Amino acid sequence: MKMYSNREKCIGCRVCIDFYPEAFEMDEFGKAIAIDELPSSKNEDAVEKCLVAAITTSKYYVNR
Repeated sequence: MKMYSNREKCIGCRVCIDFYPEAFEMDEFGKAIAIDELPSSKNEDAVEKCLVAAITTSKYYVNR
């Protein structure tokens, strides 16, 4: 599943990068960007670890 990060919600805490550096990186403003997919077994874990619910997957993503 594709991962998405909401940069408006992101507080730059780096929890996603600490746990999944292969899937996230920081942009020039200190906000997380999803750069790759995770194995499906790790998707929900990444979503749950985000302190401000800024990470979602294609299963729940709605483009507004």
